Amino acid sequence: MESDSIIWYGERKGLYKLDLKNLTSTKIKLDEPIFPPNYRNYILELELVKDTLYVGTANGLYLVNKNSHKIISKHFINGKDVKHRESSQSVQSIYPKLEKDVVWVALMNGFYRLDLRTNTHKKHTISSIWSDSLAHNFNRGYQHESNLMMPAYGLGMVAFNFKTEAFSRFETGIKYKDDWRYNIIRSAIPINDSTALVNVAKLGNAVFNNYTKTYKWLKTPDAMMDGVFLNLDRSGYVWASKRGQIFRSTIPLKTYIKPFKHIIDVSSFKANNTLVKRPNIDGYAPIQLNETERNIDIEFSISKPYVLDDFTYQYNLDESGWETITDPNDLKLYDVPVGHHNIVIRAISNTGNNLASRELSFYIYQPFYKSSYFLGLILLALLILTYFFGRYKKGRRIREEELKTSYELKLTKLEAEALRSQINPHFIFNTLNSIKYYTIKKDKHETLNFINEFSTLIRQILETSRKPLVSIDDELKTITSYIEIEKLRFSKTFNYHIDIDTSVDHHFQIPPMIIQPFIENAIWHGLMHKDGDRQLTIRIKQEVKTLILEIEDNGIGRKASNNISKKKSHKSSLGISITSNRLKQLEMLSNIKSSFEIFDLYSSNNLAIGTKVVIKFKKTTND
Repeated sequence: MESDSIIWYGERKGLYKLDLKNLTSTKIKLDEPIFPPNYRNYILELELVKDTLYVGTANGLYLVNKNSHKIISKHFINGKDVKHRESSQSVQSIYPKLEKDVVWVALMNGFYRLDLRTNTHKKHTISSIWSDSLAHNFNRGYQHESNLMMPAYGLGMVAFNFKTEAFSRFETGIKYKDDWRYNIIRSAIPINDSTALVNVAKLGNAVFNNYTKTYKWLKTPDAMMDGVFLNLDRSGYVWASKRGQIFRSTIPLKTYIKPFKHIIDVSSFKANNTLVKRPNIDGYAPIQLNETERNIDIEFSISKPYVLDDFTYQYNLDESGWETITDPNDLKLYDVPVGHHNIVIRAISNTGNNLASRELSFYIYQPFYKSSYFLGLILLALLILTYFFGRYKKGRRIREEELKTSYELKLTKLEAEALRSQINPHFIFNTLNSIKYYTIKKDKHETLNFINEFSTLIRQILETSRKPLVSIDDELKTITSYIEIEKLRFSKTFNYHIDIDTSVDHHFQIPPMIIQPFIENAIWHGLMHKDGDRQLTIRIKQEVKTLILEIEDNGIGRKASNNISKKKSHKSSLGISITSNRLKQLEMLSNIKSSFEIFDLYSSNNLAIGTKVVIKFKKTTND
């Protein structure tokens, strides 16, 4: 860790800089691979000294500037780009602090003294059962007097004397068939000047004496018997992990490390059981909440609580006094009033010492219209407006009455025109001819049925024409009668279907016979010019206060219909035009806003396959 917010992290795919404050990650590319996979970016060791990162990889050593992220220099990168355990140039451990401008590096094929000023190195080797290219698997060690003590793979503890430049081996002394397998030491943590804690594969943990060069074996968990890497934290505790388990020493092994500064870490800030924020340690903007988010839940903990004997959590909201937090690591506040709030959470020892504290700021927003300032402004505005409103109201009422009278006259005219367009002479003439045809060609029952349908339609139209609005059920009865007559007139050569969604309010009010002109167009100009299957579909659904009617036919489409009309010199019906004007005038006098759209339907081959009309009626006020 560079600081509390910057972590340098190395793994198989490269070097990363983690910024915990800004929640960002930056990857630093070290080198191009000779061939994939890229073992030149396989990080094995990492040391930070001032502004320089010493990065040990599976194929060489890289010096990187921590600020610019640029490569300062490269060393020992001429090995084969292969797996790190098979590469003679894989870095096992780095020692940049033993001498000024000198780095000691343990590679698989030797222990090197690298002079950064001259860019030269001196190689030291140890004789072992391994080949020279794999013998120097020295894990990270420590300095004892003039020796560098290093845990080694299969060699026990290895000491390199800086004065004599010679190696010494100190094995465990356990004699089995394969002696080297009981001398695999993964790591060593110095306890004091005399001893170090080591972990030996198959044998477990032991205390190694730097003077007697002997091992004192300790009771070790089974998982750690397979060999683990030991790590020392800033409080002197030793950590290790193996087989999905994490281990920590029960007591600190080193007491001379600088005292650890505890912090209160807030893992989550919730409002109404919903996560709002995970506050950063290094600062954050005040947390914003709306007026309904007044039940607060803060989850927190003190760092490294295991090093403390006994402590208590307390909180202070808006300097109202300290209260004990009874639920460990969880503070719940209910019905917090609106406005700005500051809360301090602290941990105190049993002697009353403040171990750590954390302050949080949050703001529960209250809309301005609910504040006392808003009420005062409203009263002032009412006083100012009352005078002008009184003068304006009378004149407006007169203008509204005049305008309403004008709209009613126009609507009456449109109703008459609409009625004439619904039952136009052409329709009546053709219907009477059809009755005549039925009388001559059909039997008595069919003729009476036709006449009954026609009389029912005439009666329904005359009844509804006196009303500005009718229910959707009444409108459907009239439309059904109209379609049945048209179906009889055309010898039942088309079929129709009316689909009413369960969401529809059957008492929803719409203008009478408002959809008849669209159905007439669908039958006369769409379906009647088509061969084969002829389908007319009427769909009715409702979305909250909006009633939606869809009229769809699978006819020849508007373009083909217009071409036929031109050839026959046939004038289009004015029904749709009158209906459009009728809807506009109706909106002026009622609480219903309406609109309609006509869509041409095409197949995937861009061939016309019909027309769809969508009519919408929306209530603009409550009933």
